[in-house]
Formats: sequence, structure tokens, C-alpha cells
Amino acid sequence: MTTADIGGDIVVWDLEKRQLIGKISHVHHAAVTELYFMPGEPVMVSASADNSLRTWVLDGADGMPRQLVILEGHAEGVTAVQFNGKQELVHKRFTKDASLSKATATAIALSPCGNFAFIGYSTGHVDQFNIQSGRHVKTFAKQADQEGEQSEKENSEKAHDSKITALVVDSRGSELITGCYSGKLKYWQARTGKLLATMRTRLRIERSAPCTANSLLAVACIGDEGASVAVVDTLCRRVVRTFSSVGGSVNAMTFSSDGRWLLTADNSKYIRVWELSTSQLIDVMLFDRPCIGMSFNNSGEYLATIHEDEKSIFIWANKKMYASHVNIRALPLDYLPTWKSHVPEVGVNTFVIDDESEEWASSEQIDSSLVTYSGLAPSRWANLPDLALIKERNKPEQPPRKPKQAPFFLTAAPTLEGFEFEVPQEDQDERRRTLQAKRSLLELESSFSSMLRAATSSEDLQEVFQSLKKMSVSAIDFQLRTLPAVLLTKFFKMLTEILKTRRDFDLVQAYLATALKIHRSALWQEEDDAREAEQLTNALEELSLEQERIWSEYDKVMVENAAVTQWVKNALI
Repeated sequence: MTTADIGGDIVVWDLEKRQLIGKISHVHHAAVTELYFMPGEPVMVSASADNSLRTWVLDGADGMPRQLVILEGHAEGVTAVQFNGKQELVHKRFTKDASLSKATATAIALSPCGNFAFIGYSTGHVDQFNIQSGRHVKTFAKQADQEGEQSEKENSEKAHDSKITALVVDSRGSELITGCYSGKLKYWQARTGKLLATMRTRLRIERSAPCTANSLLAVACIGDEGASVAVVDTLCRRVVRTFSSVGGSVNAMTFSSDGRWLLTADNSKYIRVWELSTSQLIDVMLFDRPCIGMSFNNSGEYLATIHEDEKSIFIWANKKMYASHVNIRALPLDYLPTWKSHVPEVGVNTFVIDDESEEWASSEQIDSSLVTYSGLAPSRWANLPDLALIKERNKPEQPPRKPKQAPFFLTAAPTLEGFEFEVPQEDQDERRRTLQAKRSLLELESSFSSMLRAATSSEDLQEVFQSLKKMSVSAIDFQLRTLPAVLLTKFFKMLTEILKTRRDFDLVQAYLATALKIHRSALWQEEDDAREAEQLTNALEELSLEQERIWSEYDKVMVENAAVTQWVKNALI
């Protein structure tokens, strides 16, 4: 049953359980005047004094309605009326010249500032418009003077002789890159419209995809020998990578968020993943239908794809962001995933991809003098010091409350004078069990603390660390929070032993930062036992010296690598 009030709220009740399911506030801006269910369907229509009709469907697992259609007019009296006119981003040439009447827009790009739109047409014209006003700013023609002013004759000239298939604005918004079907790639100064440079190829350019992480531009070309993809460095204006085994025709392209991978989709239902640093094919995916569009999210965790004749958008998770280890290896250029038909016991036909890659084996430390990372995903340790803050931030503003029962839902008991409502009594047994569980939790010692207490040698401490390493982030946080103060000395000795082996350097830093954050009060207060205080001080001093010794070597190498990398990025070779 659904009810509504004068505040525009809709409330849903469960008559069988005699309780409130939920409430949707401010559905309408005025009082709800009518609620109507379609006969035999879970569809409801709500009407309100705000001059609106809303259609709802109750198909969710929680029983709450989901809004489908809104039909609304003015909620209050109309105060003004005006015809706004026909706003289109179109140049006057297409309405005056009969030969251009069938022209279509084939490429579009937005400036990084979001104020300008660049449109390329099948006739070879390229125009710039102001998005806010819709005003035409300029036309990019083959010949333009230094000030960007063009004569009437030059205004009719085209940027290219064939249709525009590539249109990209660089990250600074200073240069516009256009490509045409005849195989020319031109660089224009966006402010003046001046032609800066031209690159030519014997192939036909079909489409392009820019990389937001750097200055690379992927250009899909097709010729007599088939399709290929060229990666162009727009700063140096030269081709830096070429991939020829991309299928018969390239339907879509995209770069990964960090610019390390290039993904290409062909008309044979395959998506290929190319590693730009090595120019190697590292993955091939086969789908039921050809992919016609795809994009990575900003953090690189998900890939969205759309497919031919499909109404849905498919979201794929990047295994490299979640799995501890992913075996990435170079594949043959003609590699195609093999499929094996498999009939399970339930009798449903399925297909299983035969992954020929071997199980990843943890590589041993190359040299005992080198700092080695654990190889675990950052999600297993990076947020550990701030886990409590993250949980506090994600906590709901108000705790879930038991819905108040309406008066006609309250249980009643007959009496001599009529009836009276029964007053619910507290469940004393439930409260007693809760208190006992909390008391038992305080009295028990965690498994990690027990292992740490029993450890007597360096090998034992390393074994305890390995057990902690296998736990989840929440479990590690719990173990560190329940660690008794008397075991802090052994805990710091354990981290020192791991530092001496120079393994799991990232985990040691995360565990150390978390422990210091949790037990900082215990470390600063004076100990009653002078012997325990001296042992804890010695353990901290030993850990500090080992940490400083390793970090000084590590930091020196990192600074050198950062300097060389910055020089390579800034140098124009």
C-alpha cells in the first residue's frame, strides 16, 4: 500500500508484515492529490497540485518504487514567454551553396576549457564555434595570414580536400590537429587558424584517438594491404609506433588512463591490447559482437565498451588493478584466443576460454642488497594507515532506525472495557547475549598476538610476518588495534628483521605507520616496568637505524631515476 501527504512525500507500507518499507521525500513540490495503480501491473501513477504526473514501477528487491516517466508543466503561474529561435552550430555556407547541401559533420572536438567546439565536415571544412553563444568564431582554411584574417575567397576554401576523419585539440588548447580521408594530418594554431605543419601518408585515415596522459595520438589507417594504427607524437610531429596486425578494419580505439596501453577493436569481434613501451601485443579479447566504442575511466580500473546492435553498456574490470600478480607477456601478432566447448553437469552449454598462460610464480629476490617490494596490489596496504578515517567518512549520517509503526498497525489486546495497545517489552535475553559477546571479545587474544608472543627466533618472527601478510586490510587493522602493549617490542623487532632481509619494503612501511598511529599513546607514556621500557626503546632505536640506512640508499636511487626521467621528458630528441 502507498500513501502520500501534502508535503509531496510518498510512503510505502507492507500490509502482510504490518510495517513501513520506506519513504520517498519531496517527490512532488506540492500536495499529492492522486495515487493510482495500473490493474494487474506493478505500475503506479502519482498526480500533484504542482501540475505534474509521475509514473513509478515497483520492481526492486526492496519494494520501493522507481521513477519511469515525468510529465509536468509549470508549477506556478507563467510570468514570461519568448520564442528562442533555432540555435544550430552551422555555417551559412551550407545554407547558401547548393553543392554543400548534403554535407554532414564527420568529426567533432571540444577545447580543454570547454568554451569552443570544433566541427569537421564531409566536405573538408573545419569550423570553430563558441559553445555559450553559438557564434561562429573562425574557419580553418588552407591559407591564412599571420593575424588569422581571411579574405572572402579564402573563407570558402577548405582545410582538406576530402572528408574530415580526425579532429583533436591538444591538452593546452593551443593547437588543433585535423586529419582527412586522403591521408593528410595537419597542425593548426587554434588562436589564429594558421597552418603550422602537415604530415602525409599514402594510406587513408579512418579515425583517431588522443591520449589524455601525454601528447600521443593514435591514427587508424587503411590501405590495400589492410588496416594499421600509427601512434603519432604531436609534440615532435612524427610517428613513434606502428601496429599492423589490428584486423581488417578498426572500429574503435582508446588509450589506458596512464598512457601505457593502446586498445584497438576490429570488425572481427576482437579487442587487442598493445603495450606502447615495447610495441608488443599483450592481450586479445573475443566478444559476441564487434565493439564500436570503448573508453577507460580516469583511474584505469574499468573499461566501458559498446557493441553493434547492443542496447547495453558493458563495464569490464582491469585485472591488473585488483589481482596481486598478473602475468603480462608478449603474444604473437597473429594470436587469437582459443575456445573450448564445455558441458557442465547441469546440462547448460558454456564456453571456456583456454588461457595458455602459466601460473605466475613469485620471483626470488634478485640480490639480497636490493630493496624488494611485496608485489601485492596497492589496495592491500596503501590505505591501511587511514583505514579508520575512511570507515568514519563512509559511515552513514544517521544509524538505521526501526520504522515506527502506525497506530492501526499496533498490536491490541481485548480488555473488559474494550481493547488496549500492547506495550513492547525489551528483549533482556538479547541484551545479555550482546554483553557477553563483547566481554568475551575483550578477554580473547587474537591469533596474530598469540603467534607473536610465542616467537623466539628470527625465523619465527618472519613466519609471523608472513601470516599477517596473507590477511585482508580490515583483518590487519584489527590485529594491530588488538595488539597488547607488552607485545609492541616484539612487533617492532619483527619489522626490523624483515627490513634486514630487504623484502616486502612497502608492507613494512604501511604496517609501521599504522602501528605508530594506533599505539602512539602507549609509546609516549611512562612504563611502570623500567626493564620493559628499556627493551621497547632499544627495539625502536634498532628499527630507526635500519630504516634510515635502507631509506638513504633507496632515496638516492629514486632521485637519480626521477632526474633522468624528467630530462628525457623535457629533451627534444
